[in-house]
Amino acid sequence: MHIFPVVDQITTLISATSVYGRNYDPRPLTIDLSEKVPRMLDLVGNTRLPDKPLYSDPAAGIGLGMLKSLQSQWTGGDFDWQKEQASLNQFNHFTAKTENQN
Repeated sequence: MHIFPVVDQITTLISATSVYGRNYDPRPLTIDLSEKVPRMLDLVGNTRLPDKPLYSDPAAGIGLGMLKSLQSQWTGGDFDWQKEQASLNQFNHFTAKTENQN
């Protein structure tokens, strides 16, 4: 009996050979947002959000209040993207090619 069956399944998937006969070959990944942040901030800052929600059902996605809060936080100049990137990069990240897709 395995204590962590999910870990066993993930390990099997990572080490398995795909249906096309290729290994998944996971490679280390470092998150680098430096080139993407300026454009993202332009897009977020120039997005016009409605005054009231178009849909009231929570299943419709992120609430308008949360979107407005994130827009303000991200474009207000106080959000430190480099700090967030460093925080994310404390963890090991991997990328793998599966079925001819990255």
